[in-house]
Order: sequence, then C-alpha cells, then structure tokens
Amino acid sequence: MSHFLKNRRWQIAAFAILNAFLASRIASGQQGFAWATAPGGNYTYLSTEWTVPPYPPIPMDQAKIPVISFWNGLEPADESCVMQPVVSSNGHTWTIYSFVCCPGNNTVHNCYGSGNPAIAVNAGDKITGTMELDQTSSMWTITTTDVSSHQSDTMRVSPNDVGGPQMFAIGGALETQNLTACGYLPASGQITFGSTAKVNFGQSFMPNFLPQPTYLGSNVNCQEYVTGSANGVSIFFSTGNITRLPSPPIVSAPTSSSSLPVISSVPSSVTQGQLVTLSGTGFLYRNTLWVTSQNGTNGVIVISSDGESITFSTPAKLFPLGLVTFYLSNANGNGNSGSVTTRVVQ
Repeated sequence: MSHFLKNRRWQIAAFAILNAFLASRIASGQQGFAWATAPGGNYTYLSTEWTVPPYPPIPMDQAKIPVISFWNGLEPADESCVMQPVVSSNGHTWTIYSFVCCPGNNTVHNCYGSGNPAIAVNAGDKITGTMELDQTSSMWTITTTDVSSHQSDTMRVSPNDVGGPQMFAIGGALETQNLTACGYLPASGQITFGSTAKVNFGQSFMPNFLPQPTYLGSNVNCQEYVTGSANGVSIFFSTGNITRLPSPPIVSAPTSSSSLPVISSVPSSVTQGQLVTLSGTGFLYRNTLWVTSQNGTNGVIVISSDGESITFSTPAKLFPLGLVTFYLSNANGNGNSGSVTTRVVQ
C-alpha cells in the first residue's frame, strides 16, 4: 500500500467517531449521520447498501485534497470505537475498504484496516457494508463489497478489539476532512442507505434510524440535511449547483429573540451510554446542545421533530459520571434556553 494511501486512510479514521468533536478539535470536517440503538440487547449483524455517488462538480485542489467518505458502522455503548465499511474519495478515484478505529478506547487505542490495498470502484456501483458477529468463534467480520464488480475487502476482529458489545448502529454517514468548498462534494447532492440488522443473533429487521446531522470543525456550511426511519437513511447536501433541498418538518419554533427554547422536563439521572429525552417548548428542528461537565464544555447538534422533545445519546466523553449541566442554543442564533442539571450514573 502506498504511503499516501496509508496516510489518507489514517486521516479518515481519525475523524470517524460518531461525534467528530470528541476525536479532534483541529480538523476541518463535517458529519451527517443517522443512528439507532439496539432494542433489547446488542447488535450482532448490520448490513447496509448504497450506491457510489458521482464525482464532485469542481476539480480538486491538488495542494489540499479534501477527503470525502460515506460509511455505515457499529459502536459500543461508550462510543469509544467504530467498525466501518467505507467508500472514500480524494476527488479522482472512489475506493472501498473496511476499517476499525478506537481513538476513545483505553485498551485498544488504534485505527487500522485489513492491510489490503483499497479497492477502486466506479460511480454508480452498488456497495454493501456488512458487520457480522460469529456465534461460534465470537469474532466480528467486517466486509465492504462492490456488488457490481464482485470485489470486497474483509477483516476479522475480536469483540475486545472494537470496545465490546455493540449498542449503536449508524445507518449512513457523510464525513469530510479539509473541506474548503461545497463543490467538492458529490454532484448528486444526496446519498441514500438501506439497512437490515440483527440483535442477539435474532431475526433480521430494519432499524428505525434517528437523524442527527453534526456541523463541527468546519467553516463551510453545505446545508447538510439527514432523514432517517426504518426505511433507511438519506443525506442531502449542497454542492453549489444543488439549490433545492428537502424542507425540514414544520415545528413550533421561536420567531424572535424574546421567544427562547424552554426545557421543562429532564430526568433526575441518566445512564451513561443510553438515550435521554428532554421535553419543552420552542425547540427548532436543529439545535445546539451545550454540555458542561468535569471534561469541560462541548456542543453537539440535536434534532427535534415536533418542537417539544429532543432525544440524544449520552457517550462517556460528553457525559462523564456525576453532575452534568446542559442548555440549548438554537441554530438560528436567537438565544439560549435556561440550563438544567442531571446526574450521570452507570
């Protein structure tokens, strides 16, 4: 494998954690994704299909090539690791490969692939990304397949190598690094993923994915918009040539700086790594949740589909054990909610 490819694959992995700001504060990157919690157990299988998108509408700057990646994945409850079948581009060639990255895991602090050269694929090729736990050997197999050309990249890892049992499924993600213009994104302006999964080696089902776009670490806003449901995940984005994006749901939202979001209900305690729901009024479709704890203050984009509730995960790095305070800052910049405090427990 070339030195350039090794470096590029490391760069991609370094920003492949579900909440990009937890992995790095320096890189210029955007993420849009949708995820689902394993109902009644842990994931033992996830398979996702999508199509390699067309190339960007503008040529890449050879001096600073952006990295554009699309992937699905699985993560443990503490979000310390991620398994990823990846489609990635440097603007000239789309490639596929399988990957594991554990920047937040104290035991396995590493990012690595199968060791095979990345496989070149073409725009329009059908891709399948599969992660499956073998019940006999207790080994995970990660396979990224170009169904159109019958080529695949496969790697096997133990549960310890990926942070233990897998609680979160990412049904589709767009990730960028060094993005300086929206025209470097695929000319299609969107990509769609369809997934099936199994929990505890049970029957196959279609996870109900919750959209959660995140804009952190980048000065470029490409109007990312994510939809998610049991029917799959779609990610939309502006490329400079795409002028029509799907309209967000109509929700009760503030119309002036005097009408701010109000958090009226919060659990007295939340379990680390689980979901928490806030109730209130005046939430926008997209809001910034600011979380202050012993780890400092961090922000993450959270979604409200009805203007009155927000559901999000509580990873260990964002929600350490003990008291945590958070408040909402509406994405249109019209002010903040009052802060609320809860206790994070195991």
